[in-house]
Amino acid sequence: MPKKLDYSAAWSDATGLLNAHREAVLAIAGFFLFVVGWAFAFLVPEPDIEGVETFAEILSVLQAHFATNWMYILPVTLIGSYGSFVLYVLMSGQNLTKVGDALTIALSRFFPYFIASLIVGWVVILGLAAFLIPGLYLGARLATLPATMAANTALGIGGGIKETWATTAGIGWKTFFLLAVVVIVTWLVSMVVNTIIGLMCVLIAGPEGIPLVQSGIAALLSTIQGVILIALITAIYRQLKPQAASQ
Repeated sequence: MPKKLDYSAAWSDATGLLNAHREAVLAIAGFFLFVVGWAFAFLVPEPDIEGVETFAEILSVLQAHFATNWMYILPVTLIGSYGSFVLYVLMSGQNLTKVGDALTIALSRFFPYFIASLIVGWVVILGLAAFLIPGLYLGARLATLPATMAANTALGIGGGIKETWATTAGIGWKTFFLLAVVVIVTWLVSMVVNTIIGLMCVLIAGPEGIPLVQSGIAALLSTIQGVILIALITAIYRQLKPQAASQ
């Protein structure tokens, strides 16, 4: 029997997960994603890709940006990845008696998860660089990796990737379209809000704006988008996993 992905049910489950863990999500995301992201956005300017046309040129700009700012990017990436993984563990359905349990489990599983996510990330990047469509498909098929490894703490690096691939079999494009819609909508909202806040800061303080405020708003919007995607990816995994197990 073909798998089904009910968009409405996935969204309802995602919002339910956020409501059920509201206080813990605010605390974890508030520190690991928002505060750290705010400091990073204030200290490190975004890479300038204006006028860049090809994917190879974009990679070149990003490589130069990393080479210049790696001392900031590396710790922020590790802290943010860990914080996100804690949220996946929190929402994974395990019987956790306190928030500290999620922090401890995530820490014990973080290394294999991080290595697996790096492998998946490079696979997706290579797919995008070679042919755009395969990269998008691979990204959708492997999107539930963090939820998979959060819910199944015995999985290793290869086992996590294999389990993720099996879970999303036959449902890759449906997963992609759901995630793409949410990413596009949240990105558009963030862009509008950032533009409005930026204009207000320029009107108040002149051409330089108010960097502390603008970077804070950017970090807040990025955190909100990240938390929504974490809840949605977890909900997708929770819907697909029983179907995969029955096949």
